[in-house]
This record gives sequence, structure tokens and C-alpha cells, in this order.
Amino acid sequence: MPGPTTRDEFKDYCLRRLGFPVIKINLADSQIEDRIDDALQKFNEWHMDGNVETYYKHLITNTDVTREYIKLPAQIQNVMHIIPLQDKSHYVTMFDIQYQMRLNDIFDLNFAGNMSQYVQTQQFVSLMNDVLNGKDLWRHHRRSGKLYIEADWGTELVAGRYIIIHCTTTLDPDELDDDDNPVNTVWNDAWLKSYATALIKREWGEILMKFGGVQMLGGVTMSGSDILTDAKEQLDELEEELVTKFQLPIDFIVA
Repeated sequence: MPGPTTRDEFKDYCLRRLGFPVIKINLADSQIEDRIDDALQKFNEWHMDGNVETYYKHLITNTDVTREYIKLPAQIQNVMHIIPLQDKSHYVTMFDIQYQMRLNDIFDLNFAGNMSQYVQTQQFVSLMNDVLNGKDLWRHHRRSGKLYIEADWGTELVAGRYIIIHCTTTLDPDELDDDDNPVNTVWNDAWLKSYATALIKREWGEILMKFGGVQMLGGVTMSGSDILTDAKEQLDELEEELVTKFQLPIDFIVA
């Protein structure tokens, strides 16, 4: 049987793992949906397969210029770079160092395939550009979705101009292609299925705890504490697995 490809199939899969329909799961549909949302949030924010590195193109508007920040879509998690705000090295004249380098390259093409000098010179030019022109400064707050750019709004950043934002975005598990087929297999991720099932199980156990010791017809006694304890142990194991196996390492910051 193929894995779940939609949210409804994913929910049915989690309930079957808990014993449904043989065992009645005493939860409202909204409670199950909330726990699935919690699992997706954990997956998108911490799992290396929950987000993707991409480039976002934004057209600056008059509203952006007036408020001096850009409102980014909610799925953008982290901004890594802005490409570029104003790369002064693109304004090349005959006196520009890159112009002279390329002129010499065209004149002297008998380097016999040795690119080391050319690469080193390009790195030196890039270093000079960083030192003399500096880096563009920006601040991004993920929860508010605001991208503040420290520039002269209205002069450097004007309405009608595009900027490219290098960022990471969360994967949409319900995204479809032109033929209405799923674009990704998020709903069939093994860790996500186990984590969502454990969250639903914990919710179920917490509710049954309120009726602990109540004897049902046939002499069966509900034990919400056992279900709750088992669910918490599973969640602890899954969160440890997330950190040790599926979470990207923290980048070093070099001053």
C-alpha cells in the first residue's frame, strides 16, 4: 500500500496506527488537525527535509519605500543574502580594474589552460570590493516577516526595482503540479508520520486521564496514564532522533 499523499490520507494513517477503527479514538477532528499542524511546524522548522534553499524575487513597491521594510511571505524562514542591492563593480569603465583584467585576458590568451592566476586575481578583486564598498546590511524577523534593509530608500531602493533574496522556505505538503500530482512527499516522511501519531496519542492519553479508573461495559477499565506515558516516551525518542539525525548542524560564525 503506498504511503499517504494528502492531509486526509495522512490523518487516516495516524489513526490506524493508534488502532482505529478497531479502537475508538476519543478525540474531536479539530484536535487531531491541531496536532498534525504541530507536527508539521516542528518538521518545517527543525528537520533538514522540511525546508528548501531558494531565491525569492521581490518587486519593490511605493508602500515598501514609505515604510522602509519589505513584508515577506510567511513560508520564508531565514534570509541568507540579498543579491545584490547595489554592486558597484557592475558599473565598469575603462579605468575599472575588472575592465583592465579582462582586457589583459583577451590580449594574453596563451595561458595554456592555467586558471589559477585568473581565479586568484578575481578573488582579490572581490575582496577589494567588499572592503571598499562594504556589505549590504539587513535585518530579518521570521515571526513578523519583515525584512529591514539599511539603505537609502527612495534613492538606492526605488519602486519598480527588483531585488533577489537568497533564503530558505518551508515545503508545502499540499503543493500540486500542473497535472494535480503532489510535488513532494512530505506526507510520507517516516519521522513526520511517527511524530504526528505520537502527538495525537499524547492528546488522547491526556483526555482519558480525566476518566481514569472508570469501568466500561464488559469490565474494561480505561488507562489514560499508560497511553500518556507511552506517548511521552515516544516523543522524547523522536525529538532526540530529530536532533541527532535530521537536524542540520549549526553554522560556525567567523568574525
